[in-house]
Amino acid sequence: MAIHNGAPGHDYKVLVTVAKPRGPSDNNGLWAFPTLSFKCHVRIKYVSDTIDARIPITHITEYDSRSFFHLPMDELTCDDNFSSYQPQNYIWNMLNFMNIPFDLDRLFLRTSIPDEQSVPLKNFENIVSHILDTARVVADEFGLPGKSNNVLVVMIEKIVTVPYHEYVQMLLATRPDLFCKIGDQNVTEYSSYKHEQQPNRLASAPAPMLQC
Repeated sequence: MAIHNGAPGHDYKVLVTVAKPRGPSDNNGLWAFPTLSFKCHVRIKYVSDTIDARIPITHITEYDSRSFFHLPMDELTCDDNFSSYQPQNYIWNMLNFMNIPFDLDRLFLRTSIPDEQSVPLKNFENIVSHILDTARVVADEFGLPGKSNNVLVVMIEKIVTVPYHEYVQMLLATRPDLFCKIGDQNVTEYSSYKHEQQPNRLASAPAPMLQC
């Protein structure tokens, strides 16, 4: 599939996650000076505007990219006035190298990973500030008893909400085996029915009958 950058009529948001990984990790033995490692993850995923308990897949991932960066701890934790290279510039450059294929608008910051809670962000600069603030906390804790983690996870994902019938058609194109396991044509029939009740939307081809 081609990357879907939020066509007109499709609601979306860009969700930013900055968090420490759950397990301990220390790879500073590879470096002459202490560094902070960033595990960066960029993706685009689709979700349906209607929940169907018969469909176990809650989202469809269309773009998925991972990258790793190692930044010097002393530069990230020092005061801006005493740094030869302002700490914000490290974060700006890192984000540029992540090659994010969508606009960073409609930004939200995830505040709780288990229950997907989030708060809106005013602008892109808020992302840079939050990443830098979290990185400084991790860097300050590094070396303390029980604090050997020098890794920070940064995830930026665009979540596009599409109509139920469109979501089912996307699943049919990528995972037809899923509907064979469901063993019920009612999913695709219901999808076609809902689409017919929306005359203002562009018509699409009828849902194909599956031969499992």
